[in-house]
Amino acid sequence: MQSQINSSDVNFVIITPVPNIALVKSTKTNIMGRYPKSSVMVLLPSEEIDHERMKEYNSFCPVYFGGETITGLMNTAMRVTKKPWNIFIMAGAYVTQDLLRKYSVFTKSTNDVVFPVFIGFNKQGQPVDIYSEFCMSTLNGIMINKELFVKTGDFQENSMQISKLLWQTEALTHGANFIPILGVTIT
Repeated sequence: MQSQINSSDVNFVIITPVPNIALVKSTKTNIMGRYPKSSVMVLLPSEEIDHERMKEYNSFCPVYFGGETITGLMNTAMRVTKKPWNIFIMAGAYVTQDLLRKYSVFTKSTNDVVFPVFIGFNKQGQPVDIYSEFCMSTLNGIMINKELFVKTGDFQENSMQISKLLWQTEALTHGANFIPILGVTIT
């Protein structure tokens, strides 16, 4: 049975390892132009940001501070989100209009973790690397349901690849399904 993902049930999490308000604004503007019923939050590392910059961030989007790693930022986002579906996007990336439609085709339950297949090309434009495993996938576009995250627990503080592999292993014990999708464009 196919599940329809409504944009009002989706939170886009903009991960910003190095604070850059211009990248955050462009990504947020892109998302809200395509999915105006969705919510957006920004995750910044736990570093000192001056009061003026913080006011500027907060003027257009809720801002949360995570740890010093990307997995720490992801964990914070999943703890504070109010939406069932959460899609991670790096600051500066753009999402396409058909992202949620494509994800809805493959999502059947809250145990589904959806992520884009990433293809690396050589100088001649030929595909040389195809990353269809969760631990090897790009962070851009990973969609996780909050309910599954609560059951599974935090991503560990390791390299991104190892953290995703360990989280996937634990999530599988809770009935997770990892679904790679070819043709998702997030640039």
